[in-house]
Amino acid sequence: MADVFADPSVAQWWGEMDAEDLRADVVEPPADVASFAIEVQGRLIGLIQYSETTDPQYHQAGIDIAVRAEWQGRGLGTDAVRTLARHLFDDRGDHRPGGRQRTGHPRL
Repeated sequence: MADVFADPSVAQWWGEMDAEDLRADVVEPPADVASFAIEVQGRLIGLIQYSETTDPQYHQAGIDIAVRAEWQGRGLGTDAVRTLARHLFDDRGDHRPGGRQRTGHPRL
C-alpha cells in the first residue's frame, strides 16, 4: 500500500504518508472508517475507503479514493466508487454517499 501513496499523482492530494500514517489511516483506521484495496489481476493499484455517520437521521458516508497514475483514466476508479456506493446504499443503509474534492483536483 505504501507504493500507492508514494505515487506522485496520489501524494499530491493525500500528502506524504509514513508507515504510522498508513497504519492509522488505512490498515487499522478508526471504527467509522473502512478501507478496501483496489486490485486488477491480483495487482494492487489503489485504495478506496469510506467514513460513515450512522445517526439514523443523517446516515451518510464520505468516500475517498487513490489510484496509481498508471491505472488512472481507465474507468477503474469510477467502477470502484460505483461498487462502494452500491454497498453503502444497499447494505449499509446510507442515504447520501459522497466524496470530497480538493480544490484544483482535475479528476473529479
